[in-house]
Amino acid sequence: MTLRDSYGTFVDTKSQPLGVRQQTAQLVSQLFLTRFNNFTGTVTFESDSPVAVVGLRFRDATVSTVSFINLSAATAVPPLPAGAGGPGAFLLPQVAFGGGWFLEIVVVNSSSVAHTVQVDLSKPDGSPLQANLNGLTASIFTKQLVPAGGVLVLSNDLLGLLNQSFLSSAT
Repeated sequence: MTLRDSYGTFVDTKSQPLGVRQQTAQLVSQLFLTRFNNFTGTVTFESDSPVAVVGLRFRDATVSTVSFINLSAATAVPPLPAGAGGPGAFLLPQVAFGGGWFLEIVVVNSSSVAHTVQVDLSKPDGSPLQANLNGLTASIFTKQLVPAGGVLVLSNDLLGLLNQSFLSSAT
């Protein structure tokens, strides 16, 4: 990982080894020793294996997602636990819920035909993670219908202990 300021000037670099189907959840200020009082800049990632990154921007009480641009060739994600993923699957490397965090998975279908999706939740070690989404407790949520031009929303409550996991979804 390479950190640069808003002028593109090199600030710092760091390596973060991760095993297959492993994850880490850290703030940029935890990864780099630089002071981050209203810091604006970029972090670039390089890897010899496929990786997925989720970014959240925290500014005072505001939390927003960070956009990513992938400049490398498309490659398959590592093998997932049995029953998870499949053709057309995508992987969200970090989700959190409980402990005051609210999980909401929104699937948008921009096509003119309905689609059925499956959502799988896994612990950092790849084993199934149970969650209560829309009143159903499971680790694999199968046959979730997304109407043509419609939206599917899966959400949990704020109760329980903090859970961190990754999510895969397939159509």
